[in-house]
Amino acid sequence: MFTQRPETEFESYYLQAQYRFAPGWDFIARYDVLYLDKSDRNGAENSVVFRKAPYNFFAKDITLGIGWQPDPAWLIRAEYHYVDGTGWLPEQDNTDNSDTVRYWNIFALQVTYRF
Repeated sequence: MFTQRPETEFESYYLQAQYRFAPGWDFIARYDVLYLDKSDRNGAENSVVFRKAPYNFFAKDITLGIGWQPDPAWLIRAEYHYVDGTGWLPEQDNTDNSDTVRYWNIFALQVTYRF
């Protein structure tokens, strides 16, 4: 048996590749990882302590996206995310853990203006 640790170290990183295939157009591929406790990467120990699903303690995100920059001030991007784990999700917005699932998707559209 283990004891609850008052402090834990999290770990997060990402790898991203971007390919500019035409003037003003790009394609991105990204892999993001988050471990809320780097000594318990699969969430098994924290799952027992906090009585939550193990996938609440990590997130692994594969992203594919395309972007268009019609001029230097504007960027329009569409992204698809395939996510394993709910470590990204804020607990305040997801108070009922039974409403979350381990594997989920995001489709995001973004319009950015720089000034």
